[in-house]
Formats: sequence, structure tokens, C-alpha cells
Amino acid sequence: MILGGRPEYVATACADSLHRLDPAVPIEDTVGAMADLVTAGKVRALGLSAVGPDLLRRAAAVAPISALKTFAGERGHAPGQIALAWLLAQPYAIAPIPGTKRAAYARQNAAATAVPLSADDLAVLNGLFDPARVRGGQYGDLDLRSQHRIDN
Repeated sequence: MILGGRPEYVATACADSLHRLDPAVPIEDTVGAMADLVTAGKVRALGLSAVGPDLLRRAAAVAPISALKTFAGERGHAPGQIALAWLLAQPYAIAPIPGTKRAAYARQNAAATAVPLSADDLAVLNGLFDPARVRGGQYGDLDLRSQHRIDN
């Protein structure tokens, strides 16, 4: 086994850690072990791929799951489109201003206004974006905003 920060080790370690869920192991056990990695500071967030809504709900009951990509894939839209459509569906006045450097992404963002979200979709997304489940600030432990404040 190669140890350290060598590129070949990093690539192998990452590839070895990516796998499909084992149907013989309850999702709660797998996600519990993954959550321990978050607690230990080894990873920032948990994500699952190729899981349906039921497994996602069971997993999310154990630990917060970064599930927007999975949800968006099931709906045939980009994660950013789903996030924008959810913002636009909120009952309060919100005017999202997404930024992008590519024209294709600007078109994709504009198309978010036509993304249909059912009441069930909104309920799932409300759970994903629940402020009580969001941890940490935009800048983590480093509050860059205070370092760049301009006093008048």
C-alpha cells in the first residue's frame, strides 16, 4: 500500500472508497459510519448516488445528506435549476441572482423558471434546505467578510 500524498495514492484511495451500497448492510449503518467521518473532520459532507427517495429518507434520518444532486438527477434537471426553482416557489419575496461565467449555465439558470415542482417535491426540498440542518457558515471557520470590511 502506498501512503502519503502521492497523486497515485490519492487517486487509488478515492476510487477504492467509491462503491455502490451493499444491500446486505442497512443504509443506516453505512451512513452512520460515514457520519463518524464528518464528526472526525475527515469529510465535510455526505452524499449518496443511485438511491431512491425511500433510502434517501432513511439515510437522512441518521445524518444530513447532500442530496440535491440525486434529487435533481431523478427529475432530469441540473441541481442549480432545482435550487433556483425551489427559491422561486417560496412564499416570500426572493429574487435569486445566480452568477456564472458561461452562457450555457446562464441559459440553464433561466430555464429554472419552467422547472415544475410538485407539493411533494417542495416538501422534500424544504427538508434538504431546512436552516436547522445547515451547519457552518459560507466561509467555515474563517470569516473572510470581517477581514475585508470597509469602514466608512
